[in-house]
Amino acid sequence: VWFRLEISRAAQWFTNATTLTGRMASEQSLSEIARERRLSTFSVLHFATHAVVDPISPQRSALVLSQADLPDPREAALSGEELVDGLVTAREIMQTWKLSADLVVLSACETALGRNVSGEGYIGFCHAFFQAGARSVIASLWKVDDEATAILMGAFYRHWLGNGERADGDPPSLREGGAKPAEGAREHPSVAASEALRRARLELRDYRAPNGTRPFAHPCYWAGFVIFGDAES
Repeated sequence: VWFRLEISRAAQWFTNATTLTGRMASEQSLSEIARERRLSTFSVLHFATHAVVDPISPQRSALVLSQADLPDPREAALSGEELVDGLVTAREIMQTWKLSADLVVLSACETALGRNVSGEGYIGFCHAFFQAGARSVIASLWKVDDEATAILMGAFYRHWLGNGERADGDPPSLREGGAKPAEGAREHPSVAASEALRRARLELRDYRAPNGTRPFAHPCYWAGFVIFGDAES
């Protein structure tokens, strides 16, 4: 539920957004887009999913895509076809994706983690996306809460591409996280991505529920996402 909300809130800021959810968010779909070099046409890529982080071999870390209708791996092996496992690894991203994105958002657990490799630097998802051509990446330092993250990301796009104002008609959690773009909303940043993320984190921290509590005040909810690369995008 929260993944879908997050994606819909992000997509509404772009006039020609391509969204892949449910069964369509598959390895096959992404591979086809990558093969056709269409990934290079997107200025922003947003992944709201789960991640599997391999601290020993960080290039094997993977974003988890749809697990529906996966082909039988034994049949693929016998026929010599490429194995489809519903994962896209950091190695695959680095070797086969061609990007020209100003920003990649990795809205999943621990996507900023990796391993320091002598002669290579810090290897992981961020390194893979930079090698593929991305200019900046938002990623997480630890396991994150789905609801808090959906609200945070909605607020990030509102501050980055909108005027920062919340929509009055939304339920409290959605009002804090997202807003309907104002008439004439732009796909060009209103502020730097780093500043938009800072404002979104503070907004989530200070959010008050109808009962007066601040359910996301602890830093574990709002401090985990950081931006790497060109933070002034």
